[in-house]
Amino acid sequence: RFGQTYHGNRISYVLVDRWFVSTFGLEPGLLVARHVVLGMAVLAAFSLGARWGGDAAAVVVAGVVALTPWLPRQLLWTHYDGFAATYVLIAVALVMVPRGPRTRPVGELLAGVALAAAINANLAVSVLAAVTVVGWWALRRSEGRRALAVGTARIVAGWAMATVAVALTLRSLFPG
Repeated sequence: RFGQTYHGNRISYVLVDRWFVSTFGLEPGLLVARHVVLGMAVLAAFSLGARWGGDAAAVVVAGVVALTPWLPRQLLWTHYDGFAATYVLIAVALVMVPRGPRTRPVGELLAGVALAAAINANLAVSVLAAVTVVGWWALRRSEGRRALAVGTARIVAGWAMATVAVALTLRSLFPG
């Protein structure tokens, strides 16, 4: 609906909305999309709270994310910031909630993808992406420099793959 404009290039927001609207219709699609995105943010917050503070902390953190007015307001205003914040929360959960040796590489790659989606939705969240990576480094520093380098490379690879996919998608949507 935005065309080749500043807002139209935020495809990590626009294409998600587009899919929900084409599937459920305009108003129901927007409402379902907002609830799904809010649910993803709440789930990411819950997993962080459960890992680092236990079940009670998980419920409190998830409740704060769901009920504090800022995220739901951004989502219900059909504003891209709510999507960006959710993508960052997902990235944080993917790297800060430890996984086994088999699933950690996938989590790191997907965290890079989520950070790319967040940055595409709102460039200002680049700062949050940097804070996420620094926090992740602090969490894993005891594993040694090689482990940090490999994990960082995976996050960057996920980010790069998603960024290339965004560029190719924009090129196909707006040729010429």
